[in-house]
Amino acid sequence: MNLHQFRFVREAVRQGLNLTAAAKVLHTSQPGVSKSILELEAELGLQIFDRRGKRLRSVTDKGSRVVAAAERIFNELESLRRLAVEQVVRPATDLSIAAGHVAIRHVLPKPIAQFRRQFAHTCLTIVEGSDQKIVELVRDGHVHFGICGAAVQDKDHIIALPWRTERLVALVSVGHPLASVPLLTLEHLAHFPLIVSDDSFKDGSTCHAAFVRQELHANVALSVRDPAAIATYVELGVGVGIVSDQAATALDDPALCVRPLDHLFGMTETHLILERSRVPTDAMYALAELLAPTLSRSQIEWEIGKRQKRANVPDTSPWPAGGRHASDI
Repeated sequence: MNLHQFRFVREAVRQGLNLTAAAKVLHTSQPGVSKSILELEAELGLQIFDRRGKRLRSVTDKGSRVVAAAERIFNELESLRRLAVEQVVRPATDLSIAAGHVAIRHVLPKPIAQFRRQFAHTCLTIVEGSDQKIVELVRDGHVHFGICGAAVQDKDHIIALPWRTERLVALVSVGHPLASVPLLTLEHLAHFPLIVSDDSFKDGSTCHAAFVRQELHANVALSVRDPAAIATYVELGVGVGIVSDQAATALDDPALCVRPLDHLFGMTETHLILERSRVPTDAMYALAELLAPTLSRSQIEWEIGKRQKRANVPDTSPWPAGGRHASDI
């Protein structure tokens, strides 16, 4: 047995059992892929694939175990490669975080200041981006951690650890008509221009969906990333600001009235995310515990250990579907 054989099996599955497509991805010939898989089956003494003529039809029950083993093998190899690259290309004392503007401006400073007192020689890089961009940066290994408000779908490559719960609030001037309303409704908000953050009212968002369900129109007058800028426009009478409760608390502006909106839009679970095959350092564990004090090193290690049971295999895989995630802890 050799790594090429397992690589061919894995790629055949990834390409929907199309050996021609697998050979193209692997830069080799289709007959060579087919021959290597047959040789592996002969050496193992079991059939990995059911066939119709020369075409693969499905993965056998025992074959699904071989596919899962191939995924684990290459996940571990990738971990070793990244560890080597980090030692040679990137100094071991460098760490990087990708987050949104609100987290960078209002949430990260205190834990990062504490981290710097413990790890004075560590260089921290902070990258700003949207939730989608943050997930991409983590998945592709460009940053060590990400802070993401959106639900992370790629559980095979991303570990999502619970970080904090956020809720939206409305910002209005003290004398604004909505400042004295006992409980705001979507109808109230629909009567005024809104000043929102970049992503909060985009199509498909929770806020947008809430208005659509009530057959109401959200009059978004201005989209601004910085909560402090939103507050300025609210004070100038441009409209009603919609920001996170953390951002509103950080503003601490006596000229503004903060009204809760979680009864309209619910609450959002924000996650600390990292790439599943990355090998954490002591500094990474320390930073994670400072960013999310409810987490422990053992929880993170447990999640990382699960990568061996999350191979990308067909439905015939012997591993249980789904599984417990950090967000369930």
